[in-house]
This record gives sequence, structure tokens and C-alpha cells, in this order.
Amino acid sequence: RPWMVQTLIWSVFFFCLFRSIGASAMNTWFMGFLPPGLRGRYFAGDQFFAGIGGVATLIACAALFALPCRVAPDGDRDGLPVSFLEAMAHGLPVISTTLPGFEELLDEEVGWQVAPEDPDALLGALAQAMASPSERARRGLAGRHRIEQGWTGDHHTEAFLRAWRVTDS
Repeated sequence: RPWMVQTLIWSVFFFCLFRSIGASAMNTWFMGFLPPGLRGRYFAGDQFFAGIGGVATLIACAALFALPCRVAPDGDRDGLPVSFLEAMAHGLPVISTTLPGFEELLDEEVGWQVAPEDPDALLGALAQAMASPSERARRGLAGRHRIEQGWTGDHHTEAFLRAWRVTDS
């Protein structure tokens, strides 16, 4: 989509600009535009400026997104991480584990699945993905299509309203 390309270009531009002239110089200028209640609370230090272009730059340069989630000793685990969805929305193929909830979005069509706590399987999936740029591209586009077709805010809002109308009648 053209707006995504423009956003990426501007993101990289500002990242380079802030890095070349120094985020500290831009920090004072930028803080002058913010209401006093926001200064230092949400936009503190150079990390804000580094983050403006940093994520978009990393996504633009990435060949894939690997998130080998696992269950913690106390049983805590990820639901469906937002970073996982964002990577797919940006057209990156995903490598992750077969934890419950992940399989509703991740399958062999859009990425690679490995068992949790299996570093050999993870290494194998990474090697397979890196060996085939065309397969990475195919799965990345399929993942993006999957997000666009069923994982947007509008989609979830409509599903919620349909369910609400059914229970309300």
C-alpha cells in the first residue's frame, strides 16, 4: 500500500536525521511543541527519537520474524503477542512455537512452527527459511493477506457486535 511505503520512507528519513544531527538537539525542539503535562512523562529522552525510525527500519531490513515462545516454569505464557501480528501485517514470515492459540494464526502457509523448548527444531526452521528467499516472500505475503482478511480492528469489532446482537435478542 502506498501509505505504508511513505510511512517507511519518512520513518527512515527521521531516524537518519535524528541520528545525524543528534537526538539531543531535536529533543529540545520537539519538547517545545508538547503540552507541559506530557513532557518527560511519555516522551522522555533520546529513546523516543531512536524508536521513531528504529522499529520501521528493523522491519524493513528483516528477512523474517522469529518468536520462539515458551511456557514459563510458573505456567505463564504468551497469548498471541502483538509483535507477532505486526510482523505478519508487514509481510514478514513468522517462525514460532506451537503454543495454544498460535495455531489459529500460524501454520505452514504463513510461516514455520516448531515445538517449544526445541532449539534444534528452531535452528532447522531458521535454516530452511533463510535458504529460500522465494518461500519467505510467499509465506510473508500470505501472512499479510491473512491479517488483512481477518485480524483487523474492524473485523473484531464487527464480530463482537454480531455476537452482542445475538445475545441481546
